[in-house]
This record gives sequence, structure tokens and C-alpha cells, in this order.
Amino acid sequence: MIEKIFTFRRTRKFYFKVIGYTLFLSLLPVLIISIYLYHNVKASLRTELLNANSNYLSQTANALEIIINQISNNFRQFTLDSTMREWERFPRGSYYEGLNKDISDLDLPILARYINSKAKVRWNLDNMKFSNDFIHSVFLIDRAKDVTLTSFGTELSEDEANAQEWIEIPDDATEFPYFMEARFINKPGADAEQILPVIYKSPNINSYMVVNLNADLIYARIVKSLERRENETFFALSKNNAVLLHDGREEMYRKIRAELDGRMLDDLPADQDVIEYNDKRMLVTYETSQLLGWTFVRAVDLDGLYSSIFHIKGLIFLSSFMLIVATGLLAFMASQSIYGPVFRLLAYMKSVDYTDHSQVQPNTQSYDEFKTIENRFTRSIEDRANLQHRLRESLPAYKEKFLTTLIKNNRYSREEMSERILMLGLRFELKDMVLLNVLFDDRGRKELDFSSRNLINLQIVDILERVLFKSHSGFIVEMSEDLFTVVLNSKQSDMMDVYDLAENMKSEVRRTLDLYCTIGIGRHCSDVYQLHKAYDEAEEAIGHRGNGGNGEVIYIDDVRLESLPVFVYPKEKETKLNQFVKNGETGQAKLVFAEFVKEVKEQQDRVQYQQLLQAFVQLWVRLLETASNMRLDLPKELGVKNTLFTVLLQKKDVEEMISWSEDMIGVMSVHIDGAFREKKNNYIQEVMKLGDNCSGKELSLANAADHLQLNPAYLSRIFKDKTGMNFLEYLTQVRIEKSKKLLHETNWKIKEIGEVSGYSNVNYFIRVFKEVTGTTPREYRKLYSTGELPANSGASHR
Repeated sequence: MIEKIFTFRRTRKFYFKVIGYTLFLSLLPVLIISIYLYHNVKASLRTELLNANSNYLSQTANALEIIINQISNNFRQFTLDSTMREWERFPRGSYYEGLNKDISDLDLPILARYINSKAKVRWNLDNMKFSNDFIHSVFLIDRAKDVTLTSFGTELSEDEANAQEWIEIPDDATEFPYFMEARFINKPGADAEQILPVIYKSPNINSYMVVNLNADLIYARIVKSLERRENETFFALSKNNAVLLHDGREEMYRKIRAELDGRMLDDLPADQDVIEYNDKRMLVTYETSQLLGWTFVRAVDLDGLYSSIFHIKGLIFLSSFMLIVATGLLAFMASQSIYGPVFRLLAYMKSVDYTDHSQVQPNTQSYDEFKTIENRFTRSIEDRANLQHRLRESLPAYKEKFLTTLIKNNRYSREEMSERILMLGLRFELKDMVLLNVLFDDRGRKELDFSSRNLINLQIVDILERVLFKSHSGFIVEMSEDLFTVVLNSKQSDMMDVYDLAENMKSEVRRTLDLYCTIGIGRHCSDVYQLHKAYDEAEEAIGHRGNGGNGEVIYIDDVRLESLPVFVYPKEKETKLNQFVKNGETGQAKLVFAEFVKEVKEQQDRVQYQQLLQAFVQLWVRLLETASNMRLDLPKELGVKNTLFTVLLQKKDVEEMISWSEDMIGVMSVHIDGAFREKKNNYIQEVMKLGDNCSGKELSLANAADHLQLNPAYLSRIFKDKTGMNFLEYLTQVRIEKSKKLLHETNWKIKEIGEVSGYSNVNYFIRVFKEVTGTTPREYRKLYSTGELPANSGASHR
């Protein structure tokens, strides 16, 4: 047992490495995150607390500044009122204030005006008092008249108010409004009220206003309403470090105030500090209002808040422990998942090749899974390299085969030719070509062995390529042991250069290998599809070498008794026409045939009738091949008793050949199209029969195609073209029609009807049924029984 464990350990080296590394990489972040999280929570809590205190103080300061601004605006309106200006400028006001008993008749009218003006001012003073809920009372002092006016509801009479020292403007008051320290006003039968006097200076240097703010109301409505935490205190200090507002916790705020004495609180608009209070650390935040000149202070028990972090610390360590356990299990499971592909790969390698495991014994210390995989992949790469080497070795043979086909029996499309030219690394164009056949005298090589003869052939190819590629692009093919074909790109006007090239080839071979050769040249080819004719012409030219002897360059037109003009056969149009006829596309076939005729007619004036006739014969040879491949008896279908070529040869001229060919092509393509349509219709009818005879569950596109021995994709395409719906839509209609019939002919349950119709899931059956019919199966059965079927419930699949 122990030996098996050690063997497993040695044979699973990578497996245990994965477990170890996964555990290390998984647990290390957990430990780091736990430590970081604890310190981060602590720092975040202090930051959030500081931000909350700063926001609290800022809101308090802003609220008080709004109140003062509102009162200041009301004071400016008060001083700008004409009533106030009239009373301030009233002449001899102090005189009329001093009148007591003896009033002359002359003073009565003026005194009445003065009293009326004073009444209006007092009325405006009352409005000033009621303009803001936080105003306790308003005093208007005019030292020129030696009088003090008070607002409605003031506990002090005007004489008492005038005698108060705190209503005097201090000597250091240079800016207004000027805030004085808080005062207490005794109220009969109630507790003393705390007020905050604010002095406003009138444009008249002899008068000013004292607005007494209700400090208790300000604290209750503004300061206290903004509090959010326990174990804290709040108070406001004046410029002279006097307490203006506080929350009643005198011991706490006096201690904190004492700690803050001597510090320049007004240096910054907001700051913080930590002080000791009753063996506790208090986080003190303070902010100074530039408008009021007050410093707002808030202190919070920092240790009390930090005590909650110790609970978080325990929670973090508990969570970390649980996360470590879970991570260990996940690491074990992940290691198995990671190692799974390696194990399956080793098993697969063992099943396909036993040599990998027989070469390395699992019970040795040197065994390693990846070493085994590396050995196998090394062998695979070597095998691939061998295959690539064999492919490179076979390329010359494939290249020769392709070029030979290009010359003798070219059935490639232009795209196919371009693709192969690129793949084989050839360098020539598919137009303006000249073909040369180079035939060597075999008498000097008859006695050589096979190897020597092949060596000479290779030398010949090298010489021909060297001469060819100096001035032209093209290729060279060894057609037989003594015959080489050279194809080069050249304009028809440059045929003299071709003669010079042939002479250079002949001379170079004679000088290098002491061999004689005869070179035959075919006519110029405007297109690659004419190379087979040029090859025949070059062979024909070499056949005349007896006239001039060996070692000559012979051009086909030089040895023919009559030089016929070259006819260019529209090979490309023939290929397109044949394809459209094969597909039964009559309209496209006629259009391409018209293009074919156009190219033929363009040469009518310079070629002979026999050449034109030969073009149509060649066309019908290809069409007959197509008909034969499609198992079509073309003469019978076209109603021709004799052979098509007999009918064609009986035509008087080119126009009759064109007209007859066009008619026959139309009949042929229409017949093929009809045959295709009938065949497709038969397929569709067969599918419809399968749908009528089979239950929905048994019918599918795959088994329908298998029954008809068709490709499923082809059947799907023709089904959609014919019916306008895809096979799945048709299958749904078949199933729904079957289910509708069962609903009104049987008493089966909805689930049973769905299963018989091909739906194993009753909810899916109900949803599909409603999408098709507009009603549920149960509603459909009920409506059918009452004769109230919906309009779309009778939809059929045909």
C-alpha cells in the first residue's frame, strides 16, 4: 500500500505541484487582504467621521449665514424705506421727544406729524421682527433724538432698553453687522432667554439697529436637528473665544474649550485635532465662519467608535479562516480540473502509442508527465516535418502535372489557375502567350544509362530557364524524354523577340551540352485557353524539320501552304453558358449566349466560315457532355431525329446557326428547369405525405432527408423556396393541426394530446399552441364546443 502511494506520488509530480502552487497563490492574497482590510476599515472610519463632522459644521455655519444674510437684506430695505428716512431727518426730533406737558398751538401740527412718522417706523420695526422666526426682538436707537424704539412683544420697555449698556456700539466695531456676545434676558414667570445681539449701522450716523437673535431657538432648530451621533458635543465660540451656542454638556465642552485655548482656530476654515478627555480620545473638528466670525466646534468619542472595529476584526479573522478552508477545498478541486486534461492526454497517448510509456518507467525518479508529453509532441512535430518534406518533394511532380494540363487539356477556371500559380510560386500571366516545342536529337544519348539521361534533361531545363528568364516570364515543361515545351508571355507584335529567344536557346544548348535541337513555334495566343492549339501547331512545325534539317527554328506559318487567320474561341463564355444551362436558368443562358455570339461575330470578317462552324460544333460538344452527365437524352428532348451535328452542318450561314442554337439552348434549359421543378415538387409532396402519415414527434428534417436520400441542407432550402416556410415552421403547423383535431374529437387531457402531438413539455405545448391559434388548448376546446372559434384558429399547414 505504501509502495503504491509513493509510486502515485512519483508518477503525479505535476499534480502535487499544482496543488501546492494553487494553495500558496490562493491563501497569500487572503492573508494580505485580511490585514489590509482591517487597517483600511479603521482609516476609512476616521476619514468618514471627519467628513461627517466637517459637513455637519459646514451645514450649521451655512444655515446661520443664510439667516444673517436674510436679516441684513431686510435691514437694508428698512433703511431705504421713505418712512425711515423721513423720521431720521425730521427736524428738531429731540425737541419733540422732550415735550412733556406744555405744548403750544404752533407745535401741535408738527408734533402730530412727528408722532405719525414715529408710528410708521415702529410699524416697520414690527415687520422687521416678524420677517424671521429666529429674531427675538429689534431695537432702533437714534442718539440724535436720544430715543430707542423696540419691536412688538419685547420684554424691555423703550426706556429700559435705552438704558442697557449692551446696546451701545463698541469702540472696536468697524464692520457691520457687528456680533456681540450672548446675553440673557429675564422673562417674568419663565426661564431667562439667551439672545445674540447683532448691530446694524444705518446710513444716518446717529442711528443704528440692534437685532437680538433667539439663541435657544437657533440651537433647537438648526444645531440640534443636524446631530447624528451620540457621545459627542457641540458649541460655537465668538471671536473673543466666548461660548455663544452649546448643547448643555458643560463639563465636556469646557474641558475641550480649555484644551483648545491658545490655538489659532481662525487660521484655517476647517481643521481637526485629537485631545484627551476622561481617559478617552476625542476627535475635535472645528470650522470658522468668515461672515459671522464664529468658530463651530464638534467633538466625538474616537475610542468609542473604534471599539466597533474590534468586532469587525474578529469577523474578518473568522471570515478569513472560513475562506482559507474553502480555498483549500477549491484548490484541491481546481487542481484535479487542471490536471484532468493532462491525465486524459496521457491516457490518449497511451491508447494510440505505447512506446511513450514503455520508454520511461513510471516507478523511476525521472518520470515526469510533461516530459512524456514533450516526447510525444516532439515525435508529432518530426512526423509533421517529414510530411512537409514529402510534400515539398512532391511539388515538382504536381507542378509538372498542372503545367502539362494547362497546355494540353485545360479545364481549370481562371480562379483555380491563379490559385495554383500562386501556390507553386510560378511567374507568368494568363494572356499574350507564345508556345515553343523544343525537340532534341536523341542519337547522341542513346548509349547513356537512365541516370545520365535524366541528369542531361535537368541540365537542359536549367539552360532553357536561364535563357528564358533573362527577358521573359513563363515556364518550361518536360513533355517527354526528348521534348520540352516552353511557354512565355509576349505580345503579338514582339514575335521577332521570340525568334531571337529560340535561337539563343538552340545555341546555348549546342555550346554547353553539344546537343542539336529543333524548335517549333505556334501562333500567338491571346488567352491561356488557346495553348492546346498552339501546342498542336508547334508539333506540326517540328514535323516539317525534314525540310530544313535538324537544329532549326520553325514557325508554323512558315511551313503551312495556306495561312489561316487565328480564331479566338470564347472559352470563358462557353463555361458560363454551360453552367446556366445546367442550372435551368433560361434567361441568363440566353444572355451569355448573346455575348458568345457577339465575340464570334466580331471575328467573322477575318476568319473562314469553317472556323465559325467549328466554334459552334465545339460549343455543342460541351452542351452534349452536360446533357449526358445529367442523364438527359438531348436529341429526343429537342425533337431532333438526326444527330445535332448533322442539323447544325445543314445550316446555310452563321445567322441560321445562331438562331437554331439559341432556340435549342432555350428549349434545353427550360426542360432542365422543368425537370428540376418537378423533382423538387415530388420531394416536397413526399415530405407532406410524411407529415400526414407520421406523428409530429417522429418527423424531423434529418429523418425526412434520410428517407428521400437527400442532403438535409438541400431539402431545407428547396422546402423554404416551395412553401415559403422553413421545415420547423411546417413541423409546428403539422403538430398543431394534429392537436386541434384531437382536442375536438377526443376527451384526452391536454398533457396527453401534447405528448401525442410531439411536445413532451405541456407548458411549451400550450405556449406554442397559443402563438399559432391565438388561444390556449383548453380555451380552444371550449370555444369549439360552443361554436365560437377565433378567426385564426382554423389556420392550416397547407
